[in-house]
Amino acid sequence: MLSHNALRAFDCSKVIISRRCLTSSTSIYQQSSVHLQETDGGHSGNREKHVSPFERVQNLAADLKNELKAPDSDINEVFNDFKDKIESLKQKLRNPSPMERSHLLANFSSDLLQELSYRSKNMTLDPYQVLNTLCQYKLARSQHFTIVLKYLLYNQSPQDVIALWVKYLETISENPVILLQNSSSRAHMQNIAITTIAYLSLPENTVDINILYKILQIDRKMGQVLPFNMIRRMLNTEFSSLERRDVIIKNLNTLYYQYTVQDSDHFLSQIENAPRWIDLRDLYGQYNKLEGEKNVEIISNFMDKFIDLDKPDQVVTIYNQYSKVFPNSTSLKDCLLRAVSHLRAKSSKEKLDRILAVWNSVIKPGDNIKNTSYATLVNALTDSGNFNHLKEFWEEELPKKFKKDPIVKEAFLLALCQTSPLKYDQVKGELAETVKTKKLFNKVLLLMLDDEKVSEEQFNTFYYNHYPSDGVLPPTLDTLSIKMYANYKFQAEDTRPQFDLLQSVSINPTDYEKVEKITKAFISVCPTVEPIRQLYKQLGTHLNARNYADFISAEFNKPDGTVAEAKNLFSDFLSYQKTRKRNVDNTPLNALLLGFCDKLYKSKHSEYVPYIEKYYNLAKDSSIRVSNLAVSKILFNLATFARNTQQLSDKEVAFINQFMRDLGTNEGFRPNPKDIQILKECDGITVPEKLT
Repeated sequence: MLSHNALRAFDCSKVIISRRCLTSSTSIYQQSSVHLQETDGGHSGNREKHVSPFERVQNLAADLKNELKAPDSDINEVFNDFKDKIESLKQKLRNPSPMERSHLLANFSSDLLQELSYRSKNMTLDPYQVLNTLCQYKLARSQHFTIVLKYLLYNQSPQDVIALWVKYLETISENPVILLQNSSSRAHMQNIAITTIAYLSLPENTVDINILYKILQIDRKMGQVLPFNMIRRMLNTEFSSLERRDVIIKNLNTLYYQYTVQDSDHFLSQIENAPRWIDLRDLYGQYNKLEGEKNVEIISNFMDKFIDLDKPDQVVTIYNQYSKVFPNSTSLKDCLLRAVSHLRAKSSKEKLDRILAVWNSVIKPGDNIKNTSYATLVNALTDSGNFNHLKEFWEEELPKKFKKDPIVKEAFLLALCQTSPLKYDQVKGELAETVKTKKLFNKVLLLMLDDEKVSEEQFNTFYYNHYPSDGVLPPTLDTLSIKMYANYKFQAEDTRPQFDLLQSVSINPTDYEKVEKITKAFISVCPTVEPIRQLYKQLGTHLNARNYADFISAEFNKPDGTVAEAKNLFSDFLSYQKTRKRNVDNTPLNALLLGFCDKLYKSKHSEYVPYIEKYYNLAKDSSIRVSNLAVSKILFNLATFARNTQQLSDKEVAFINQFMRDLGTNEGFRPNPKDIQILKECDGITVPEKLT
């Protein structure tokens, strides 16, 4: 374990690293060959050899790695040999940059630090000493600091973690490019997470997020925030055995609550940009269990987003909980009104009855009905399929002063856009100078892109009037995805294949969380599959299972998508999965099954049944869980196909019977009785008694 004196000694080493950074080892090789000051004792008169510094560094790194991996290796000897050889090489190279930028040397240094972290309890040498040497020779990377920070935290030295973090920041300020080169894209965020855990584990510490921001040098004005999800994952995995873990978790919750209060705008943007309901559920679960006074605006935003992600039942549950805490909140009542318009019902008339019941019993009894409530009623009537009733309400019941209200007027204009095939020319005259409703703004952007008469200049003028290019008011990812498609659309045909989609909206492909969210949004707004395929190619290795699922779905949902390309994408995913040390994710396979079900339903062609059988059996054989949604779709489509087919083939009968036997043992799924009844009436189909 390192003492404070040891860490102070670190400061005695002044690290000066060149700011120049070559982009690859190949460019280093091509750029120059330097004279190595090297002579043979027996042949001092020989000419100097022209040797590639890149090759010399590569050979040195390979030798050191072999020495470390040898069965009888002594780490102390390896480390001493490393220092001697590095010093020798440094003296011989006129330009040390190939050594400082070597991938292989960086990887060897990581291996040495990792090995030492495991063995250091019984050794005089510790990882800190190695890191100090790496800094002296300008070889340190973010990942090397990560290893030592973890080592210190494992050894219950939170003060030393924070001290090393300070040194890490100093090194970044001196050498920002060199330090981060060859590091994992997540290394810096990992270092922030580890240091945060160390701060939370300090004895007798009163958690203060502002103090932590100063330690970490996080700039809230730049949108920088703590990586809470990464911190929680670390505490649940590699740091699950830390002493006083219960105290750390409690302090983390306190820190999270302070974040939701002080950085509420950023927290609200997280809610707004949650791509899937499961992400929103996790975010809400974290907020809901926090101690302290809740923010009704945050609660309302959660409710709105749950509706957008088709989870109105969750909204009713939240309303029942928080209506007692905020009994006079208009926003909660408005969200309930929206939610009931989205609940499942047998008809639009049943939905209308629910809407009127909430309006008359929850909202109307108030003395002063607000414009937001009238706007919500407009949205509810539209979403429930009661547009005729909406027109009657607008003409006969809505007070005149609210017809001119911008919020109510925009809600009605959005309803017209959603229920009628309007063109941009028909809408633009009704728009105010500034559109306040995000959904209407996005809809107008899409109408502009659908109008060939709208120029790039007109589009950008409208867009930047609402979201200036200075970034002070950041757009939602849904809006940004439309802008990304617009940037592509307005490119000349011959330049589109080279056009960098993410770069056009200033998104770093290594920002995996943001990439995942905007990928889903971008796919939803693209009218054709071509720009989607281009984004897929540009993402390269910056993909996760959810991305693959979205791209697969696009091949089925977009008019020019193909089954062949969907299958190729799934093959790519399987290849990608082999490189991951985790179980196969089920989302791409479920997307494939849902796509083939949709093809079968629309085409009524038997050619899609074998595909469903093939990938369903693959899921079974690979122990991949088929989602309940996919199971229900398979059941419905097999039942529909069987009812509409005069004579099922033997293979089709065999598959349907196998599927029914599987359903009989699926305790977590309740089949639709109508589908079961249809299959019972089909020749050759045997339905297990448990399902009848």
